[in-house]
Amino acid sequence: HDPVRASTLLQDTGFFVMRDDWTPESKYLLMDWGRHGGQYGHPDKMNLIVYADGQPWVPDAGETAAGTGAGPDGSWYRSTLAHNTVQVDGQSQQPVDGQPVAWHSRPEYDIAAAEHSGYPELWHRRTVFHPRGGYFLVLDELDNSSDRSRTAEWLLHVDGRRESGTRGRFVFRRDAERGLSVVPARGIGVRGSRIAEGPCALYVPGPRICAPQQDGPADYFMVPYVGLSRALAAGDSAPFCVALV
Repeated sequence: HDPVRASTLLQDTGFFVMRDDWTPESKYLLMDWGRHGGQYGHPDKMNLIVYADGQPWVPDAGETAAGTGAGPDGSWYRSTLAHNTVQVDGQSQQPVDGQPVAWHSRPEYDIAAAEHSGYPELWHRRTVFHPRGGYFLVLDELDNSSDRSRTAEWLLHVDGRRESGTRGRFVFRRDAERGLSVVPARGIGVRGSRIAEGPCALYVPGPRICAPQQDGPADYFMVPYVGLSRALAAGDSAPFCVALV
């Protein structure tokens, strides 16, 4: 690894990586925007993975052998719903290639943007801003060019125990000192959102906060996820803006 440049654009593989430094405790974000296909060609354009304190706070659902995931065909991990991106009309994205739009890495901050058209007549751009050592600000812009209304759901799976009693945000804890706040921008809010859970393979050894999946693989755990929904009128556009702190 480069001892100076911790953040990078991996053009050939289709990833942005944001990292404060090379210590195990560093904040780390990976965004998958690249070509569709290969062994792990899931409908997951703009999927995020976030680590901090050496732990996977926002994990990917992972891969299983055929028939060992959730559902009769083990297809959960191959759905857009199992990833940290935006789902439209409750359907998975179509197989498409994403495109990078912007990448700037400076001593003070990182900013990355990419887009895809994995839903018919809908365009999705995701921008992530990260001040060095601070939060991740995620901005999703969706443009509905069809003649019908659509429903978009912003998804985030978090490996932690949800804290009750919070207002205007979601808080997930590992212990009394370590937590992740999911803070939607004013105007989006948490009203009408949902909290559900799905199976996730967590690759970091050690005790897990989440409960094991019943009747599933031993290394799969039930991880809660947030779904923030909003309507897209015909011919209209709308943003999601969420801070991960």
